[in-house]
Amino acid sequence: MIAFSNCTSLKSVKMQGSLTDVNTAAFKGCSDLVSVTLPGSVKTISSHAFEGCKSLANFEFPVSCTKINDYAFQKCASLKEAILPKVLKSLGDHAFEDCSSLQTVIAENFLDEIETDVFMGCVSLQKIQLPNSVKRIGRNAFKGCTLLSDINWPASLKTIEDAAFEKCQSLQSLNFANGLKSIGGDAFKGCS
Repeated sequence: MIAFSNCTSLKSVKMQGSLTDVNTAAFKGCSDLVSVTLPGSVKTISSHAFEGCKSLANFEFPVSCTKINDYAFQKCASLKEAILPKVLKSLGDHAFEDCSSLQTVIAENFLDEIETDVFMGCVSLQKIQLPNSVKRIGRNAFKGCTLLSDINWPASLKTIEDAAFEKCQSLQSLNFANGLKSIGGDAFKGCS
């Protein structure tokens, strides 16, 4: 079900009740959508749910959300902050790719992996707080985040895959714990 896909005049959505899933492409292409409030009962934000909502600036993640699927917020060019729910266990590939205004990501949850291309092209991203549970940072995860300068390196981190931080020109400090086992090719290519 593609409930509101390409409703280009839609500006605001406020839902209450017992909604548990935001379906695939539910709001995809709602280019004028600025604000979304979902009920705390939402557990899954499906693939492409808000992709291309270029005006989306205000989004509070539901407290019970455990899964944000692939491409869920891709190209949400006005989104500035993502405070991910503490119960989040899965963050899909490309979930926030090309969110060009995204400046801060706070992930105090149980994520084991930062998947492929999750934050690639987030050119305004300056700070990310990774959970202490992260073991793997996927290929191209932060590629092209040219302003990223502040990142905590969790002690649990074991693998950084290819090009994960390529072109992150503002990175100033790399302080890894003893548990890091593998750094992929071009992982930090183009970091000044």
